Amino acid sequence: PNIGNSDEKFLPVLTYDQLNLIDWTAVLGQSSTIMVMALMSIIILLLDTSGVEIIIDKDLDPNRELKAAGLANIVNGFGSGILCIQAAGGTAFTHKLGGTRFVMVLAYGAMVAGVIFVGPSPIAYVPTLMLGGLLMYVGIGFLMSWVWNARKKLPLKDFAVVCGILLVVAVYGLLEGVAVGVILAILLFVHSYSQLSVIKTSMTGSEHVSNIDRNQKDTKYLDQHGDEMHIFVLQGFLFFGTASRLLEDIRELLDNPERSAIRYLILDFHRVDAMDTSAAISFAKLLQVCTKSGIKLILTGCSPEIIDRLKNLPQEPTSPKPEFFDGLDEGVAWSGDNILLDFAGNTENNNPTNLLYQLLGNKKASSVISSRFEKLSIPAGESLFRQGDPGDALYLILEGSISIVLDLPDGQILHLRTMRTGAILGEMALYTGAVRSASALVNEDCQLFRLDQNSYQILNKKNPIEAGYLHTFIVRLMSERLGRANREIMALSR
Repeated sequence: PNIGNSDEKFLPVLTYDQLNLIDWTAVLGQSSTIMVMALMSIIILLLDTSGVEIIIDKDLDPNRELKAAGLANIVNGFGSGILCIQAAGGTAFTHKLGGTRFVMVLAYGAMVAGVIFVGPSPIAYVPTLMLGGLLMYVGIGFLMSWVWNARKKLPLKDFAVVCGILLVVAVYGLLEGVAVGVILAILLFVHSYSQLSVIKTSMTGSEHVSNIDRNQKDTKYLDQHGDEMHIFVLQGFLFFGTASRLLEDIRELLDNPERSAIRYLILDFHRVDAMDTSAAISFAKLLQVCTKSGIKLILTGCSPEIIDRLKNLPQEPTSPKPEFFDGLDEGVAWSGDNILLDFAGNTENNNPTNLLYQLLGNKKASSVISSRFEKLSIPAGESLFRQGDPGDALYLILEGSISIVLDLPDGQILHLRTMRTGAILGEMALYTGAVRSASALVNEDCQLFRLDQNSYQILNKKNPIEAGYLHTFIVRLMSERLGRANREIMALSR
């Protein structure tokens, strides 16, 4: 049937009888193609919307544009029309002619409606030269703005993508050009992103110590052998490109003859957003490299999804598996404990005089000061002191371990440090008299020696020389802690 007075069937409208003639099975067989066209149309619409924003120098609402396109296609479908979306070319054409008011929209719509209901015959009265000239004007303007002028602004790879899209559009069509453009953009993104390093921080065990306080000899030994442990803090998204780059960086580190022999390689994942299956191949290769080099691979801060992928790495059944820990400090502490197994000086001694002699370096001072200590036994699960309690004593751990935690305003508990045999805690309270800034919770049955404020004052009055050794040790202890903190800050700032 025809609409209007034209003899041409410009707008064929399907009748109910004609709908019965449609092979709906064939239409259903093309459902995948229809979905692809719909998806490509959405992509084209979003790209056109961005282009229109640049042309008219105004922000547009993508949701509004999508709703308008959807409504137009629903109405168009009832009229047997083809797929339609907003046209950036038409908008650019109207804008270049100075049509910035709503009246131009009405005029444009009236012309389209006239063609639909009257037919295309009136178009024959418009000079072909004028239409061709207008199209050439707009087309050449686009080529000059987005191709010729862009050659100086875009990187060579991006400019090559633009030229490739233009060539495909000219030869095959708009949809094909958009599809090729999306594919090229994805490939370019993958290549560019794979060149970025996912290593946020690289440091040795000497630069990042765990949150465990040990006795002085163990701490000194770990400082001297910290290069046997190397830590990589990872970030971003791990896929085959970035994982391969990570493997190359690790191999370069291991092949460096100037580096000390690495025994423990720690990869921290707490800043990693996600990891796909393709990255697992690179980690399987990394595990092989570590096994051949006698290096223990330690993975910390992994999400459950990443743990599932890394636990199922393809490897020989007899090959050593990586160790998993919830946090970086736990992995560093475990590595430090294993390094200390080679150290004969880490034997425990619950004699306070011997422990103080290791700390102070003077037998007489150690004997005098130890006589001022009070011995305590505290079972696991109890608290040595709570945050906000008066700071009235110093403690020396003879056996067991204690966690220093911070009670946050929201009720959460933040773990700060773990103190082990030979460590001293609460020392600042003897100098400042301030309340406890954190709580001390006993992890396992502890044997401690306590030096309270009163005994400390008596020590200063009656044995000032011996007390001086204690003051010197406290100053040295604080300086060493500050030095380790500075080294870690320097490592994190690289």
